[in-house]
Amino acid sequence: MTFKTIERITGYHAHIYFDADSEADAQAVRDTIDARFEVTLGRWHRGRSGRIRAGCIRCYLRPNCSPVSSPGWL
Repeated sequence: MTFKTIERITGYHAHIYFDADSEADAQAVRDTIDARFEVTLGRWHRGRSGRIRAGCIRCYLRPNCSPVSSPGWL
């Protein structure tokens, strides 16, 4: 297996999963990420999306926003 150097990473993405009971919490997490970082907020799915059976919010982050470079980022 050949590993690439970390400098080649161009970004990260996160999925925030929720159900009907936790949708407000997922919204709060999304809003916190949006307020703290330069992110692109992705699509919001309230139901099944492909293999994902729960609701899902997608967030796309730049490399300098990773948990490795920003401990405690959430």
